Amino acid sequence: MNISRFSVAVVALALLTVVTGCTASRGYPIFDREQTAEDELSAVFDKLELDEFAAATSRFSATHDGVDYYLIKRAGEAAGAECVAIADPEWPLIGCGDFAVVSGQGVGATQIVPAPAQDDEEWTAISDNVRVRADRQRLRRRSTGHAR
Repeated sequence: MNISRFSVAVVALALLTVVTGCTASRGYPIFDREQTAEDELSAVFDKLELDEFAAATSRFSATHDGVDYYLIKRAGEAAGAECVAIADPEWPLIGCGDFAVVSGQGVGATQIVPAPAQDDEEWTAISDNVRVRADRQRLRRRSTGHAR
């Protein structure tokens, strides 16, 4: 049997693509590492029902304006979908899906994106997968010095 080096290389490349495609994080490399104690969701999430999330997948992503941001994956029927968990002490939030925007009172808008997150005129990247935008009330509060 005469097999060319080119054929072997093509097959090896195809196999590598299939293998890494099954295990790759689709733009969320934070999930490629093991969970550490820092990655465990903070106690503020005890206020929420978290049955639909895989706790072992939570990863600390960033702190911005005193609020911690985590990435976590869904469990159950939507298993594997990436989500951003915002540890606002008053209003903890979780939103899922590429480019999903989650808005909360006090934290403004947050967007989960595949890496690498990029700054633009509307958004500021705070980690490889999370971007934030201040809401109008928060901007007004900062500029006038008055809280509502």
